[in-house]
Amino acid sequence: MVRGHEESVVTASIVRIVGPSYCGSTVLGCAMNTGPGVFFGSEIYRYLLGWRVAENDGRFPSCDFCGPSCEYWSEELRTELEAAEADRISLVHDALLRHHPEITMLEDGSKSVPESDDDRPDFIISPRKHPMRLIASHVYNRRRRFGIDTDDLGEISATIDRSPDEFVPVVQSAAAHFLRSYRTISDACPEAHVFRADEADHDSFAAFRRLEADLGVDDGTFDPARFSQYPAHTIGGNRQPIWMTRRAHGQTAPTNPRTAYYDATVGAGDWKQDDKYRVLFSAAAQTMVCDDPKYRDLCDLLGYGPLPSAASDDSTRQTDRPT
Repeated sequence: MVRGHEESVVTASIVRIVGPSYCGSTVLGCAMNTGPGVFFGSEIYRYLLGWRVAENDGRFPSCDFCGPSCEYWSEELRTELEAAEADRISLVHDALLRHHPEITMLEDGSKSVPESDDDRPDFIISPRKHPMRLIASHVYNRRRRFGIDTDDLGEISATIDRSPDEFVPVVQSAAAHFLRSYRTISDACPEAHVFRADEADHDSFAAFRRLEADLGVDDGTFDPARFSQYPAHTIGGNRQPIWMTRRAHGQTAPTNPRTAYYDATVGAGDWKQDDKYRVLFSAAAQTMVCDDPKYRDLCDLLGYGPLPSAASDDSTRQTDRPT
């Protein structure tokens, strides 16, 4: 795709990743970031004036890998965008590509569907994973909003089992949210490439080979099993793949129950299955999730059964709930 500018013309493919929170967009972006000329900018909307004013006291976020001295999210770029009062995501794309013509594919993990007044991306990916996994991530990451003041997965599970009546409305709200999000995506982006993140490592990463074919890049371009070896200059998103990359390069990253869980999970190299639901949700809690009508509608919409199948669980080795 060619984009014009009064000073120069930049050429690159723009890939938009669309989906709700916890859909697997960050790890997908990091895996694609391993390709030559591919740059994963993660949640690029965070560079827009509106977001900065509303959410960050007007400040630009720093690169998760480099900090404020990043060569990509540079002071020069920030100054240019601030002067332009850039509030369209295509303006951020264009400025970044002018500064870095070596980027041939720009991944935007902003997750929202492209707006009518914005430039259309060349390619849209809709990452998905089983709704039980989505609900579990929602509960864990928003636990304090639900009155759960602990990071320990086993303790959260015990709290849910002690207060099932309080768990039901949390599930109802989460299932309704995810259902609305994916219905919007299906309506707005009917041609999006569907990427099942929780099945991506099956058959030697066949899902990535299909994605490469649809993108028109060489087979084997992406190296999802070693994504942590390739610095991703993210400005937001799921912390776990970001922390993995930082640690792989000798940088500090927090140690907490979440990182301990993933450290103990054996996957296909860096690509690890998100099966927190097995630890967070007892059999009774899983049944409560499955009983919600909107949850069942979400499973139907995304093409999953009520529970993750044995086939999709084969890539995960950490399966036992704590005793």
